[in-house]
Amino acid sequence: PGNAPVVDAFRRAMAYWFAVPRWNSNWFWNEIRLPALTAELLLVGGGLLPAETYRRAMRKVRCGRIGMTGQNRMSLANVELMRGLLENDALRVLRARDAIAETIAVTPDEGIRPDFIFQQHGHQPQMSSYGAVFVRQMARTFVLFEGTPLALPDEPVETQTAISAVMLYYAAARATLFARTLEVLPGLEVRLAGP
Repeated sequence: PGNAPVVDAFRRAMAYWFAVPRWNSNWFWNEIRLPALTAELLLVGGGLLPAETYRRAMRKVRCGRIGMTGQNRMSLANVELMRGLLENDALRVLRARDAIAETIAVTPDEGIRPDFIFQQHGHQPQMSSYGAVFVRQMARTFVLFEGTPLALPDEPVETQTAISAVMLYYAAARATLFARTLEVLPGLEVRLAGP
């Protein structure tokens, strides 16, 4: 009863958002971001929605397919994992888990390189954005499946070392950036353009 206004707002927002198909000119929003956000919302509150709103939202979750490399592959597999949970499809969950496990490996291609730098889009190191999301999704996957029959297989020592190095690198880089931001902010002046 006390949550009725929140539930009502959630239902109205979801009904509004999925009343018409939405499409972006950038594939990322259509195949990864909106399907992932939608799946997360449905996993948490899907049981609160009318059947038609739920059906329309699930159409968006079904937009992506596992493919690509590096972080894009990890994200697409995570969307498929959530879709499998929503559809109670154990085979889909297993295929998504396997795709995630295959992505968590040292590779000369996009992903965790032999020098432990995460690269995406060719030879571009990705300290933030792709790399940060990769590390977050990788950690979430380990925790999600730990202690279950779907636990990720033990990795070779080389891969475990690479994963640890990548995670430490990103943690240190983000901490350094945050500390530098705190140093700069007190003296920062914002000037508006114009006379």
